[in-house]
Amino acid sequence: MPARHTVRRIAGHEIHFLTSSRVSLALAPDYGARVVSLRDLASGREWLDGWAPASARRLHPPRRPGDFMSSPLAGIDECLPTIGRCRVAGRELPDHGETWQTPAPVDPEAAARGELVSTWSLRSLPLDFTRRITLSGATARFAYSLTNRARRPTPFLWAWHALFAFREGDLMEFAPSVRKILDRRGRPWPWPRNRPGCDLSRAEIAASGRFAYKGFVGPLAAGRATLRDRRGPALVLRWPVEVHPYAGIYINRGEARGHQQWAVEPTNARVDGLAELDGDKSPLHWLAPGETREWFVTARVA
Repeated sequence: MPARHTVRRIAGHEIHFLTSSRVSLALAPDYGARVVSLRDLASGREWLDGWAPASARRLHPPRRPGDFMSSPLAGIDECLPTIGRCRVAGRELPDHGETWQTPAPVDPEAAARGELVSTWSLRSLPLDFTRRITLSGATARFAYSLTNRARRPTPFLWAWHALFAFREGDLMEFAPSVRKILDRRGRPWPWPRNRPGCDLSRAEIAASGRFAYKGFVGPLAAGRATLRDRRGPALVLRWPVEVHPYAGIYINRGEARGHQQWAVEPTNARVDGLAELDGDKSPLHWLAPGETREWFVTARVA
């Protein structure tokens, strides 16, 4: 049975909902088709940051155009064709990419079938991007298609930029084979206790006060990560490591605007800026002329 699609106006914004027997998902087309809510209907756990409670909901455009840090810093964005601002092939690539700040209307015919389909035709690089979201029982599936519309090879960097709400006692798990994390300079550290007094799997760090951390795990043998609530609910993420062998790990304990959040970011390279891959001809981050690449991410509540 397909998920039920409904539309509501919340604080003046058009919000599209998909609801299955176990999951409710909400999307804001005007804000880069950001997924603003992913809720387990059985436990009541809202997994995404910035939606609950309603009195503190963050649903607004960036206060400074193009500046991601003045955006809501909430929900699931798509970082494409870069994460960090950089210059590639003589073109300026914007902070956290282009799609998060580009409105993407929901396809009404697909919505009637219980699918939320959003498309972008990028200006910064010659790429066409489609995301199709479906729900089935306890699982949300994000299916992607990226096409190079140029007559020459085109590079790209993509990351699934999901900002999850962090609560004390939450746990981030990978397979036992994941024993190290790379910092932004590519230096390896033990996972999850990268330094004395730290446990990244519990968003704990020895330093007091506010902090933020970014690192990468991989290349991974399996694209799987689990977030666990200490009271029992869990969110299980899966993705194909053949095309996205890394995951960015982001932890924000108040450093960015006071929020408590963290992220598991499947990605095709362990860098934040596409320009950092200059000279690297790996097919993981290149599309041949006219080539289309497809992949998926699933999020299952348990």
